[in-house]
Amino acid sequence: MSVKKNKKKKEKHIVGTKELIFDIVSVILIICLGVYFGYRSILYYTKETNKKKVEANTLASAIINNNKITTEDNGFRKSEDGYYFSGLVENNYVKVFNRLYRVIEVTNANEVKIIANENHGVMIYGDSKKYQESNINLWLNKSSVENSGIYENSIPGVEKLLKKFSYCEGTLKNDKVSCKNKKGNSYFSILEIEDYIRARGKKSFLNNGSYSYLLGSDTDGNPLVVAADGTASGVSNYEGYGIRPVMMLKKNILITGGDGSIGNPYVVNQEGNDNYINKYVKMGNDLYQVIEDNNNNLRLRLNDYLKVKNVDVELAFNTKGTQFELLNRSNIGYYLNRTYYNSLTYKNYLGQCSFYTGEISLVGDGGYSYTNVYKDSVVAKVGMLNMVDFNDNTTLDTYYLINSTSNVGNLVYTYNKLGLIDEVKVSEKKKIVPVICLDKTFIKAGDGSINNPYVVE
Repeated sequence: MSVKKNKKKKEKHIVGTKELIFDIVSVILIICLGVYFGYRSILYYTKETNKKKVEANTLASAIINNNKITTEDNGFRKSEDGYYFSGLVENNYVKVFNRLYRVIEVTNANEVKIIANENHGVMIYGDSKKYQESNINLWLNKSSVENSGIYENSIPGVEKLLKKFSYCEGTLKNDKVSCKNKKGNSYFSILEIEDYIRARGKKSFLNNGSYSYLLGSDTDGNPLVVAADGTASGVSNYEGYGIRPVMMLKKNILITGGDGSIGNPYVVNQEGNDNYINKYVKMGNDLYQVIEDNNNNLRLRLNDYLKVKNVDVELAFNTKGTQFELLNRSNIGYYLNRTYYNSLTYKNYLGQCSFYTGEISLVGDGGYSYTNVYKDSVVAKVGMLNMVDFNDNTTLDTYYLINSTSNVGNLVYTYNKLGLIDEVKVSEKKKIVPVICLDKTFIKAGDGSINNPYVVE
């Protein structure tokens, strides 16, 4: 009897031990599964949170989140391709490359098309009426042509920040546009007439009160220009007007802040692709702006007219002849490199650089190609702006350019702040905007902003 009882006790003990082991293993397994899936949940949540943060900091998301879709004339509107701004809006400013732009549209792929707020240059259209063969396209985009892509070369990190895109050369007839096929595949273009009309034309933010080229033509094939009053019409391809570059920012471009207003524009994070162009340099009591960055050599434009005792100086280009000359006492080149240069307290910092003085129009030998200006040059300490230079200053007006015409007597060009190029006689007195060159290693302090410019002394 006692043997049977002991046997049953042993069996119960064995069963109890197995249950205990099973329970312990189960608990351990549950804990391990809990830790594993808990870790995965935390990891997933962290990734999603970071993803949302990245999305929230993109330019496209900021624009979409800060604007309510409307069907009114003025505002943020929906289209089949994405979203676009229409009318007199004031919250679509973007700052990138030290320049101010306006948002035209946000695509369904979250790419953002922008246009320069002001003209960034002036140019004669050229011999061909076709945009792809024009001086405008040649000036904007790099190609196999020597000295092409002046504008593209002024922007750092083009491949990282911008996307190539096609465009439509529409035909304007009775305020309506017809476009059969998109053309091109480049980083830069100008404003399509279709985009201008869609945004309400002269009653939109795209009308900035200046003259600038539009991408398209009239029924006679002439290039289009929007005038200071906002009207669009065809013009001669041998006239000169302003250039407002258009580009497409890639999707997921990050911003560092801003709300889109002119006082607080969206600021694009250039991810280290910074540049000197359009930044400010103070030398003595003079403030300059960088218009070209060529390795260590900076080309600077005075941010004011040449003055003597705080009075604007007006000079004739020459008594006769259209070349910029250093040894001719009656020539503006002589004055700039003798009288003006010797008056500068910082003259020892200035380097010599080449100023291209070739004639824009070489009839029978190159036609109206801006590359003609590179066929002649002068090495000097002080020069003037060239028609091919990047220039977004809209406050200085009616001053000499260093270029001249050809076969048209003693005529040279002046720059009009509304985006026009005017021909004047060399004997006419005009204001002067000096250009100098500086080795960037001389810069000692400052961040290049207008309130804290770079300084060299």
